[in-house]
Amino acid sequence: MALILGPTTPPTFAVLAWQWLSDPDPQLQAQGGVAALILLLVLLIFGGLLRGVAWVYQRSTVDFDGLRLPNRVSIMSWLYQLGAGISFSLMILILIWSLAQSWFFPALWPDELSVKAWLNADFTPFKTSLWLGLATSLIALVMVLIWLEWGPQRNNAWLYAPLILPVIPLSAAQYFALLYLHLDGTVIGLIWSHLLWVLPYVLLSLVGAYRQFDPRLMLTAQALGYPRWQACLYIKWPLLMRPILSAFALGFAVSIAQYLPTLFAGAGRFSTVTTEAIALSSGGNRRTMAIQAVLLMLLPMLAFALAAIVSHWQAKHRRGLR
Repeated sequence: MALILGPTTPPTFAVLAWQWLSDPDPQLQAQGGVAALILLLVLLIFGGLLRGVAWVYQRSTVDFDGLRLPNRVSIMSWLYQLGAGISFSLMILILIWSLAQSWFFPALWPDELSVKAWLNADFTPFKTSLWLGLATSLIALVMVLIWLEWGPQRNNAWLYAPLILPVIPLSAAQYFALLYLHLDGTVIGLIWSHLLWVLPYVLLSLVGAYRQFDPRLMLTAQALGYPRWQACLYIKWPLLMRPILSAFALGFAVSIAQYLPTLFAGAGRFSTVTTEAIALSSGGNRRTMAIQAVLLMLLPMLAFALAAIVSHWQAKHRRGLR
């Protein structure tokens, strides 16, 4: 967001660190590494201060007088609906921009709409994002299912660390590791770089439903002679298909949104709709940028729509899931 909406003279510290890390000069790359560590340190200090303030606030404001606080659910619902309406309006605006031949201020509507820009568009980033998102989310889903079934039940908070740590130091560490292993610019390195963020999101979205699954069903299946993996394959996972598909769609959307991991690990050899849209955001061709932005929105929407359709179809043919 800082690359598109943030100031450029001077840039934000995160953008400056990214510019140093992407510079071919080794001295500037070293400065970028130090800047990434400073970002991490600042976040840790800020997080510690917030925890301390929250602890002090809770200790000083606990009051068991039995008075109920006012219900703010309606206010939050209204704000959510307002935000959703603004988001959908912006999506429609971007779609119109991709079809506009010319649209100048102060006109409220384009002079002409045409699909000519779509016919001449480059869909290579779309294809790259599609297979990369599918591969990453599928691998993450398999790893999460194995972890939840056979992994430890406690002390899993460290798996969510990529969700709260700055992206730049993690991406830089991945890049240096890939350079050392000679895997930069490869498909394996690119998928691995996305997994660092996709896997925690898939785990976070699936762990609640997985832990609430009735264990008596598994005990009954094992008592009837099914090994544990067969009981999961034929009983547990089909019954959890709806949250599994939702987690897969979420992982796909997270993979589509990755910018810095694609830029560093891909070594400029892989262009996705996200990298293309951000690169075009500083250009003058708004139609081309709008096309990539529409494709960027379309991929996650298709993933969630497909997950909903498959879940509905499975529930329709399974009595216990209706």
